[in-house]
Amino acid sequence: MNARAFFPVAASLFVAALAYADPLPSSEPAALPCAAGAVTPEALCGCLLEDFKKNAALQGETPRCSVVDVQGGLGAPELVALWYGNETPGEGFHLLAVREAGVVRPLADLGHDYSPGAFGVENFAKVLGGAVRKVGARSPVVVRSEQRDRDYNAAGLELCLSSADLETVCSMGDGSVPTRCMTVPVALEAGCGPGVEPTGSDLTADVKATLAELRKSWKRTKGKLRWSIAEDGKLVVQKVSGDADLIPAGTVGKHTLFPPAPPKPAAGAKKAGPAKAGPKKPTAKKP
Repeated sequence: MNARAFFPVAASLFVAALAYADPLPSSEPAALPCAAGAVTPEALCGCLLEDFKKNAALQGETPRCSVVDVQGGLGAPELVALWYGNETPGEGFHLLAVREAGVVRPLADLGHDYSPGAFGVENFAKVLGGAVRKVGARSPVVVRSEQRDRDYNAAGLELCLSSADLETVCSMGDGSVPTRCMTVPVALEAGCGPGVEPTGSDLTADVKATLAELRKSWKRTKGKLRWSIAEDGKLVVQKVSGDADLIPAGTVGKHTLFPPAPPKPAAGAKKAGPAKAGPKKPTAKKP
């Protein structure tokens, strides 16, 4: 994955999460696989593996799927981290799911592994853990993950690095409202520079010319975003600093996540008290 592409992994994660938070036009990329869920994590794994076999870029050994034991937990007992894919050659997906209403259902893509064993490509993701975070009147569960990509180009003369620190913000369900999550890349960095430095007889005139051309576009860029939760329950994502080209399209803005809070009583309005008893009916006197 080339860092010049301005972080397609982070873009794909955000689009996948967005598909669960705000309805998207049919022209948008498909949502996460096995969206209907299954009765157990093992059954969901079966569905994910079938999807992987059909769509994997690398067809290698028999793929596997398992629950990942994340140190420190994910912030809520209902949440489950899964990994599925091939280990040789390496292609895999980190998925966040929820046990809810008798179903284990995918919630968010937490990162991708891609290491074909050749071409100088080593892309890895890691789920770091989750916790409840107090944000105003809300208490979302925030699951942190990271994506780290290292790719050589031009026969190793150029090294492109890209990274993303990801926060998946979840509004946990309460029985009447399902759990919803969105992944926000809070820190992004990408760029290319020198890779393997040829010396001696390897430093030919052609290699020198290639390096000179590559150097013209070598640079590294960074970007930072922050998120908050508005009173109406929407997730508000803002750019803090850095190169706007790094930020996946559609990330910055307001996105439905939490159900709206109940309306506050109007200023000066009196709270309804217990109903007052009406006038007592006169009782007839006994003769």
